[in-house]
Amino acid sequence: ENRVHLMLRHYPNKRHYKPGEKEQMKALMKVSDECGLSHVNIREWVAPLRGVIPGSGERIEEAEAIFAEYAPGASLEIINIKLLPAQVIGLIKKVSHRTIHQAALFDLLFTQGDRHGENVFLTS
Repeated sequence: ENRVHLMLRHYPNKRHYKPGEKEQMKALMKVSDECGLSHVNIREWVAPLRGVIPGSGERIEEAEAIFAEYAPGASLEIINIKLLPAQVIGLIKKVSHRTIHQAALFDLLFTQGDRHGENVFLTS
């Protein structure tokens, strides 16, 4: 099952995106692909959107809305809460050094300073 997340916010004047936000996301995805780092981040893309917000009945029509994949796996934060420390360390040791280096390179290239246990996801 493919699930996606719609990234839609409310800004003043009924705008759903900051100026340049969509262009920045497109550029980030392109450079990420060119550098071979697309697997260390979730995929985002733009696509047309027409719909109604449940409850409010507000109609939405965007020529380009930002969509993102749900991150696979479980967050390190949840794993740390649910498992014993030795089990957590065992899981972390299974993550390839190459993947950790690539995630660090992604963070450096794109000045992503928000890498913490709630947004680091591990899969089996």
